[in-house]
Amino acid sequence: MADSRDGFRHATEEDVTSILGRRDRTRGDVHVSGGLRVDGVVRGNIEPGGNDAAVLVSPGGHVEGRIRAQRVRVEGHVSGSMIIEGHVDVMPRAVIEGDISYGSMSIAAGAVVNGRVHCNIERDPPVEASPRPVHPVRPAAAD
Repeated sequence: MADSRDGFRHATEEDVTSILGRRDRTRGDVHVSGGLRVDGVVRGNIEPGGNDAAVLVSPGGHVEGRIRAQRVRVEGHVSGSMIIEGHVDVMPRAVIEGDISYGSMSIAAGAVVNGRVHCNIERDPPVEASPRPVHPVRPAAAD
């Protein structure tokens, strides 16, 4: 739950309240109230059970379905869309096959994202530079 120097709240091991182990497989939707670390395989959607859900997909983890959460860190494989209100960290060996909607995101070199990526935060439009003030031209004085 720690904030980092970049100002974003990242999904970390501190968030984990449940673990789906390396040898574990589950079929069906999973509702996350705290933090879920996926070391095994989830075939179904991961849905938030509260306002502060975090999901970590470890290097050996695989999710086949949609992930909805506040924060996500992907080091493994996700086959499905991701709808993340907060921050997404896509780590170097991660593979994501699906669309991502996010509040903020970082993608490390070596990661693979096959899908559309969309920022879900309304941002103020860029401010256009105001034109230079126009100084009136004074007529030359008559001799």
